[in-house]
This record gives sequence, C-alpha cells and structure tokens, in this order.
Amino acid sequence: MNNIEPIAPSVPNARVTGRAGADSYNVDVTFAVGPLETTAERGITLAESDDAANREVLTVLATGSDGDMPADATITIVLTQAMDRTDAAMHSSVQVSGVAALIGDDTLAGLAAATITTFATILEALLAPVPRPA
Repeated sequence: MNNIEPIAPSVPNARVTGRAGADSYNVDVTFAVGPLETTAERGITLAESDDAANREVLTVLATGSDGDMPADATITIVLTQAMDRTDAAMHSSVQVSGVAALIGDDTLAGLAAATITTFATILEALLAPVPRPA
C-alpha cells in the first residue's frame, strides 16, 4: 500500500499528474455536487508508514482551481490479515473551508461515502489474487 501512484487511479475521477517528492504526489480529482462540477488538485503525501503494524497515514491538501485551499485531510489505513483475505480499516479526518463548506455536511458526507465505497470496490479488484491456470 505504500506506493500511491498505482492506487490513486482507484479513487473515482482521479488522475496522478506528477510526483512532488519521494512520498508525495499531485493528483487531480474531478467531482460533482448537484449540478456543479469542479476539479481540484490534491497533494497526497505518505506521512507515516509502519510495515510491522500494516498502518499508513496519508495527508491530503486540496487546492481549488481558483487557488484557495478548500480541504485538507488525514487518512489512516490499517490492514489486518484474515483467514483468506486482507481487511482494511480507513479513518479520515477532513477539514473543509471556502465554497465547499457551504454545501452542507450531509451532502459532503454522502459524496465522501460514495467515493470511499467506489474506491474500495476498485481497490479490492486491483488487489485480488490472479487465478492460476490449472
């Protein structure tokens, strides 16, 4: 999980646009809320990585097309091995400001839930074991 580049496209409407450092990437994400659609550039940094605990912390700073910073987030991901699968727990703390803050908590929560569900589905398919030919 500590390589953001192949994972970022699993986020709906996301595209890696460049590398900003050893553990940092620039990612453009397009999203729609009601009739409004916008693209925001996000800087995603792998802030912490603990291989022994299967835990990673990502920081995300969003910059809108007008240059303001409408959101920043900290995302903690912990992987646990089950019998025949790996379970992932994700916790996020998000601060929203500017025009994005006017949208409303319920709408933002719905958008976040839909994005995380789609991300998890795509990531699960990406990480699924490839069947071996008999």
